[in-house]
Amino acid sequence: IPRTYSNVEYADMVFVYGFCLLSQDYFKRLKFSNWFLEQFNNDNSFPSKII
Repeated sequence: IPRTYSNVEYADMVFVYGFCLLSQDYFKRLKFSNWFLEQFNNDNSFPSKII
């Protein structure tokens, strides 16, 4: 007999699964923004290009 999940258990699983996906996406974005800031800091001519 396959195990059936109650609504609360199912909601918990969906929440945890969604949270894992969201946090992965968040960390990817965080890594990218850190990389962008490093490029910004390394290239001293970058601000002068804007000005």
